[in-house]
Amino acid sequence: WNSGSTQLVSVEYVPATDSYQLWSFRPTATNVSLSGSETATIDIDTIGRLWLSTESGSEVRVYTAAFPYTTFTGPIILANNIAADDITDVMALPTLNPPRVGVFWSNQTTKFFGFRTHTDGDANTSNWTADERPASQSQLNVGAGMADDHMNAAVGSDSTLYMAVKTSYNNSNFPLVSMLVRRPAGTWDNLYQVDTGGTRGIALLNEPADLLRVVFTTDSGG
Repeated sequence: WNSGSTQLVSVEYVPATDSYQLWSFRPTATNVSLSGSETATIDIDTIGRLWLSTESGSEVRVYTAAFPYTTFTGPIILANNIAADDITDVMALPTLNPPRVGVFWSNQTTKFFGFRTHTDGDANTSNWTADERPASQSQLNVGAGMADDHMNAAVGSDSTLYMAVKTSYNNSNFPLVSMLVRRPAGTWDNLYQVDTGGTRGIALLNEPADLLRVVFTTDSGG
C-alpha cells in the first residue's frame, strides 16, 4: 500500500547469496485498484491463476490475475449485503476433486459467516457455489451474533479448511475466539470454542505432529 494505492510486489529467494530479490518473472510492482478496501488476501490455484479477495462497502469482491500477475481483472461480486466493517479471506483448496478456491467472509449484517467456492479452470465469473453459511447450525441468538471481522485460515493436505474466527457474542458465557472446520466433502463441523475472551486469532497447522494451534492475544484493548 503506497499513498492510497495498492500494489502487488513479489520476491524470490536466492540460495547462492542466502538473500531475497525482486521476482525475476515480474521485478516491478503491479498496481491493483481496490477502492474502499480495508484488507486484501491472495492465493494461487492449481492452474497458476492468482485470486485476490477484499471488500468494499457492502460487497465481497474478488479479482484475478494470470501469470506473471501484471494485470488484475474484476471485481466479481460474491455478496452484496455485508457490513462496512466486514472482511474476507481467500484460500486455495488444491486437493479437492475438482480443485477449488474458496472465499470466506464475515457478515455482521446477517450475523453469519459466508463461504463460496470456484472450480479451478472454470470461467472466473461463473460456477461459484451458493453461500455455505459456515457452521450456521451453531448460530446463537446472543449479543450481536456469530460473525465478527476476525479470521485466519489454515488448509490441510486433504484441503480440510481450518478457520480461526471471533464471534460477536461478547458474553463471557459463550464462545468468542473459535474454530470453524470445513471437511473435504463440503460439510462444516459445529463451532469449536477456543476461549470466551481474546482477539485476533490465527490458525497454525502442524500435520506431522497432528496438532492445530490457535494463537491469539487475551488483551483486546489496543
